Amino acid sequence: MLVRFAAKNFLSFDGWATLSMQAASIREYRVENIRRSPDGLEVLKSNVLFGHNGSGKTNLIKALDALQSLVLNSASESFMESARQYQPYLLNELGPQLPCHFKIEFLHLGRHLRYEIAFNRSLILSESLTEILTRSEKDLMVRTAEGFAFAKQYRKDAIMRVPFILPNEPALYKLAYLRTEWAIEILTWFRNLVIHFDLDSHDAIQNSAGLLSQKEHNKMLLAFLQNAKLGFSSVSIDRDAAKPNLSGSISGFVDRIAASDPPKAYYLIGTRHKVLRSDGSQVGEVEFDLMANESMGARKFFALMGPVAVALKNGHPLVIDEMDSHLSSFLINMILKLFNSTQFNTKGAQLIFSTQNTDVLEQNFDKAQESEVNFGYLRRDQISIFEKTDLGYSTIRSLHDIGIRSDASYRKQYLEGQFFKDKPPGTQLRLFEDF
Repeated sequence: MLVRFAAKNFLSFDGWATLSMQAASIREYRVENIRRSPDGLEVLKSNVLFGHNGSGKTNLIKALDALQSLVLNSASESFMESARQYQPYLLNELGPQLPCHFKIEFLHLGRHLRYEIAFNRSLILSESLTEILTRSEKDLMVRTAEGFAFAKQYRKDAIMRVPFILPNEPALYKLAYLRTEWAIEILTWFRNLVIHFDLDSHDAIQNSAGLLSQKEHNKMLLAFLQNAKLGFSSVSIDRDAAKPNLSGSISGFVDRIAASDPPKAYYLIGTRHKVLRSDGSQVGEVEFDLMANESMGARKFFALMGPVAVALKNGHPLVIDEMDSHLSSFLINMILKLFNSTQFNTKGAQLIFSTQNTDVLEQNFDKAQESEVNFGYLRRDQISIFEKTDLGYSTIRSLHDIGIRSDASYRKQYLEGQFFKDKPPGTQLRLFEDF
């Protein structure tokens, strides 16, 4: 599980900006929305990223994606990954002279770990891996300009491989590439982190179709479709021809870290609709082509249900930019409920997504109970507000950090601008006043 991620001097982030998934000491939904680790750490199962357009929500997800790319893809003969991912904050005159800096905490195989890396266009400047214990911390790997240091249990395997680590390569990547077992083990967490920017893509839809054709995922995915109320009663999946799927490919050694995926195939996806008599009784079925005849929302949900099912089944983090595009409030809420659930989310899966759908902020429980949507299941620390300051950099604060009361009308206060430091209520929309 992801515990915390922070970025510094990257895109719209000047100083450290942190997204925390560690639960605050508040009482809302402690059973449903929190998972407790064996050592007692309480971690949130979901987090919703809110803010005006251009406030930094996508940039935070890009930062997480850049870190994942650094440790999984790294340098190759054709380019340097550190150079490609070096995107400093440009609104500070010193930004292009300073390194980009990432820091991530996560739970993996019963351990609480922190990985940190700083880099510029040509060099990895510093790198560290730390185990966070109940009352102390233990450095497992430290990389500085002076060289490397390793904890005793890692030293023997790592030290002989250090000469092969290039100045522009993350050590964690290269040690795994050189088949250092503990590095391979840690990289499995990064490989299981799933990040999506374009879930309307053809490849994403094909991925869900492939999962639907597999016995281990079929039952859950059919249940998703039946409860989504998309207008069709069932789907058909026909394998047309084997085709290579190159999207999301990473270096070969990473593919060997986890079990091999089944060969990709191309699927024709049909949606079955009931044909009714005038009295409402069913006389037959007609099949539509998902891509040609169904709505953008139906296609988006079909693409989304695959990653959701895999995350819930395996207990992995799932991060999605603009998950709400083309989706109704009903579908967004349905997905949120799956993650904030003790029944369906039994392995610590996490959902983090950006959205502009303010229905997610609805906390009016009496009204919600009368509605099919029935929002009101997020804690204050599960709602993160992104804001650009007057100086141009992005900040991140949860509703709990801001000091919002649990009985407040989150949606109303958000629309009034009360969550924002530099945009007081009443100044968001001043249309036509000069006409």
